[in-house]
Amino acid sequence: MDNSGRHLLRGPLASTQHQLTRCAVPLGRERPMQGYTDGVPLRASVRLLGGFEVMVEDRIVDLPVSAQRLVAVLALHHSWPRSRIAGTLWPHSSELSALNCLRTTVWRVNRAAPGLIRSGVRAIELHPKASVDVTEVAERLRAVLGPCCSSDDPCDAWDVGDLTTEERSLLPEWDECWLAPERERLHQLWLHGLEAQANRLLKSGAFGRALDLALASVDSDPLRESAHRVVIAIHLAEGNIAQARAAYSHCVRVLEEELGVEPSPQTRAMLVGRRANYSYTPERGE
Repeated sequence: MDNSGRHLLRGPLASTQHQLTRCAVPLGRERPMQGYTDGVPLRASVRLLGGFEVMVEDRIVDLPVSAQRLVAVLALHHSWPRSRIAGTLWPHSSELSALNCLRTTVWRVNRAAPGLIRSGVRAIELHPKASVDVTEVAERLRAVLGPCCSSDDPCDAWDVGDLTTEERSLLPEWDECWLAPERERLHQLWLHGLEAQANRLLKSGAFGRALDLALASVDSDPLRESAHRVVIAIHLAEGNIAQARAAYSHCVRVLEEELGVEPSPQTRAMLVGRRANYSYTPERGE
């Protein structure tokens, strides 16, 4: 106790008190509410592909690192429980300290971009009117994979192969472990999109562009057997049996050298014992 009668904390409690003080926010600025906080961004966008950027009304918003990470988590998941966000972004802090730092960070984001984050009692969310580039790209890729998408459908007006490496790289300079599943999900969507569009182009007779997309899939993931099958099918449809056999041999060699396995029966059946197999039907989801 000091001369003013206040109790002074020492040891671990003193450290916790220091963390809480460092993350403190003036009362009333961001407090738990029954509903959500008011304030709606008129035009807000979050960019995560190729790098991080938040724009509000054509103005780039400058955010500290902790605020950038909070916005990124919410942009990827839209809404998450407070405790899960706090544990993800401040894993080495106590629960109380992490929650307090989360409270501070929400306040900092909304001070720079009013209304971008909506804070509830148990969960926090990115404002639903804010656009997110990852979400838009993922939706377009899912549209390409949709059962109603045909060669005449508007979804094919967007060429999956036109996505540059930067446009499909999720925060490439960040090393946060929580980004790994989201990067893999986006990568798999892109690969499936390449194959789906290549198959539709194959059926419509656009062999050149179909082969271009199929080879891009093989190049991105040489162990992806379904991509090799699309390449073989395109060569067979064109009547290029020698090239189909070369593509098959390449598939056999890669799988043997890298995994010590041989191609699946579905892949082997495309060439074994026949001059060409024009009735190739991709598996559901390819």
